[in-house]
Amino acid sequence: MKKSNYIEFKIEGQEELSTKVKKCLSGVNSSEIVMDLTSMNILDAAKVMVLTSVYHSGKYPDGRIKCKLANDEKCNFINPFITKNLELV
Repeated sequence: MKKSNYIEFKIEGQEELSTKVKKCLSGVNSSEIVMDLTSMNILDAAKVMVLTSVYHSGKYPDGRIKCKLANDEKCNFINPFITKNLELV
């Protein structure tokens, strides 16, 4: 996977989550990206996935976002939030 297609999200500082997501996606010029959310708690990971899905689909309507989560428990919780362009890996 190209480095430009890979995003590792971490919650640091006081920056608003939506601002951080927009900033990270602004440097991605690919319809397919992989996001590593393993360091995030379950609620923040769900927020990032939904925000990323919305912002990325605006630029790439047929794009795909593959999300890495820390464990199956998180996957089961987040599964109902999955949109057509999100995939858990």
